[in-house]
Amino acid sequence: MYCYILFLSSEAQAFIKQKEIALTFDDEIRSALFFGNGGLSETLKENDAHATFFVLGYQVKSSPELFKTLTAQGHEIENHTWGHENLSKLVTQGGVEVALKNIEKTSSEILSVTGRRPTFLRPPYWAMPKDLKVALEKTGYRVMMIGSPDINTLDYEDADKKRPSSVLASRVIKIITKRETHGTYRHVLVFHQTPQTRDTLREILPILRRQGYSFVTLQKFFTLPEKAAQEIDIFVQYVSLAKPPLISEIPVRALYLSIDNLSNKKKIASIERILETTDANALVIDFKIDAIAPEKIIRGLLAQFKKSKMYLIARISVMQDSRFARRNPGVALHRPDGSLWWSGRKEWGRYWVDPASPEVLAYAIEVAKRAVDLGFDEINFDYIRFPTDGDLRSIVYPIYNPNTATKSSVMNRFSSELTKALRSYRPHIKLSIDLFGEVVAFGHEKEIGQELSGAATYFDVVAPMAYPSHYRCGEFGLKDPTAHPYLVYIKTLAPAKKFLAKNYPKVIIRPWIQAFSIPSIYRCGPYVPYGPEKIREQIQAGMDLDISSFMLWNAGSIYSPQYFLAKQ
Repeated sequence: MYCYILFLSSEAQAFIKQKEIALTFDDEIRSALFFGNGGLSETLKENDAHATFFVLGYQVKSSPELFKTLTAQGHEIENHTWGHENLSKLVTQGGVEVALKNIEKTSSEILSVTGRRPTFLRPPYWAMPKDLKVALEKTGYRVMMIGSPDINTLDYEDADKKRPSSVLASRVIKIITKRETHGTYRHVLVFHQTPQTRDTLREILPILRRQGYSFVTLQKFFTLPEKAAQEIDIFVQYVSLAKPPLISEIPVRALYLSIDNLSNKKKIASIERILETTDANALVIDFKIDAIAPEKIIRGLLAQFKKSKMYLIARISVMQDSRFARRNPGVALHRPDGSLWWSGRKEWGRYWVDPASPEVLAYAIEVAKRAVDLGFDEINFDYIRFPTDGDLRSIVYPIYNPNTATKSSVMNRFSSELTKALRSYRPHIKLSIDLFGEVVAFGHEKEIGQELSGAATYFDVVAPMAYPSHYRCGEFGLKDPTAHPYLVYIKTLAPAKKFLAKNYPKVIIRPWIQAFSIPSIYRCGPYVPYGPEKIREQIQAGMDLDISSFMLWNAGSIYSPQYFLAKQ
């Protein structure tokens, strides 16, 4: 049993319990929505609310009196670039200095009109190259990014689709309520000036105010008495050092339960018997492939397997998401004729979304948070990459531009913001990523944007999909890799283990094991059935490299107790 006893001053305790919302607004200020009877200005005043406006420099220059009025009303004006430029593209095209000049021009204009120099910057699309962020922080800016701590309310989607304001109101209240269940009472909400936003805030601000919330500018939101800050920081460090070891640091030996079998009582009973009689101790459960799995079913599975103290992992498919692509065609990959692009065979209907899309990132964060809230021990991300199979030359990307960014930089940025948001939401949640075997063996695969170093920078666990049947003929000097599972796993995992031990010693390697039988996809040789012997060869390769964790992949969730060792 672990017990944490630490006495904080009344000032620090008051801060922890403080209920504050920073209302922030991006882009142009629309006078028709802001002023007048029932306008946003009136709603803010009635609820004693002060807000932060991330504005565009060109509007400040063209409408100085508007921003003088906002400042006089106690609102805060911050930097959102001169004309809503994508800073990643600016840096790619002209370097960091070009982006800095754009930002400085905006700040200078705001200073000349309001008398106050901006201290916060929110980049359009949350696109922020690492070297630019470092340069900005050196000059005193605080860069606001999604998840750390920005919470995207997605109000622009409601405006685009002409939804009633009640949809946005319900979403915002739900976001705040969820965060409260985890002891978080301070929130930075990102809005835009739309009719839906105006009407929503008129409805929910009085409700939140009655619940004890105050509405403050970012400057006040981040102003924390020094003594309280020091005490809280010490407390956080103390708990971090003293926390008990996580079960996921013990070898994980997992089976996979596919979304098609979540309600299959026979399959689940078979898996239970294996977990009861062998050294298997974990289960990977499909949480989202296209649609999110029904919450009632997931809750039942979690309750059922937690009784046996199993380690439970939620698997989330990210970029291959047919449902999200169909519902959000603006961020889906298309063909030149305007139809949705598919991978594999057309009749399969496997559609993809653009990895460079902020909406895709926000949705991935939202889905993962739902899995966290339900009680999973770990979130596993699959298809966190660009597509590989299909007519790749016909892909039309709505957002990604190969002339301004590499695929690797796009995926690294996505992984950075994704994991940052989730660790902010639940600091000790375990996060894993599925990687192609070639990525792990050779360090990267440029066409899909995956890098071993990038994955290790952001995730706790890298999960190589080193299926022998998926290697090209002649790989590692093997005519047919499918016939040599032990050697394939040794050749794949050994260089990765050496690289990670030297550069990312805390990162865990947990390979997926091929627990299915198919001929080599490159037709390298005859059909090789994968029974217990071939599966144990893969596991043994990991053991011989001191890699004792693994996950079995079988799309039909069909397993034999012989794949594992009998329980002692």
